[in-house]
Amino acid sequence: MAKKVKSDNESEPEIDPAIERELEANNMLLFNIGEAYAERLGALEREFDQKRAPVYKTRDAILAKIPQFWLTVFLNHKTINSMLTREDVDVLEYLETFTAVTTSDETAKRETHTVTFGFRENPYFKNKVLTKKLTDFIPEEEVLTRVDTIESTKIEWNEGKDFTKTQSSKDVPKPGGKRNREDQGHFFSWFCGDDDIDSFAEVFTQDVYINAYELFLDPEDDEEDDDEEEDEDEDE
Repeated sequence: MAKKVKSDNESEPEIDPAIERELEANNMLLFNIGEAYAERLGALEREFDQKRAPVYKTRDAILAKIPQFWLTVFLNHKTINSMLTREDVDVLEYLETFTAVTTSDETAKRETHTVTFGFRENPYFKNKVLTKKLTDFIPEEEVLTRVDTIESTKIEWNEGKDFTKTQSSKDVPKPGGKRNREDQGHFFSWFCGDDDIDSFAEVFTQDVYINAYELFLDPEDDEEDDDEEEDEDEDE
């Protein structure tokens, strides 16, 4: 790391008071412009979100006609794939519909991610719809957000079918046909859990749902694993 060059003069730089006032006034103008930009950008985003909503609804109806569409999308997305176990995949084969949306409340400084999974009748649980909702608090003075509240549908498991409390089988094909090497927990454990450390809900709303058709057609490459395999080959 390069060392910071310091002046021999350790005293604080002095600025003429008149120049300082000019700079402060100029800086306030830039701040006000930035605030106005953020406000207008937020309004523009809300306007176009409203225009997208009915288009997404039409798209969802079309996608529901494709067998195991959403399961394929989840398997093709490397982040979501990392949380899937064989047991998860067996259940997700019954998944018919999926939506993921983000809504903002600027007054309350909160952002809510809502993911909804619609299932056909299956041998695992009685629910037809499962919903998880995470609300983030966005502090004005902090860069990072924090999860404020988490709500999720209670899964009505059929007798002996709650596999989230047992050892998982991490034998799920990764994007590109590879297989996961590490067990990172159940997808359904995340759904039932009271945290979202890896921000999976935001991944669903900001990437998976929006780019679903592209993910269905073209699995994400796992460059890290490709590099690891090349290193292993070289070691041999």
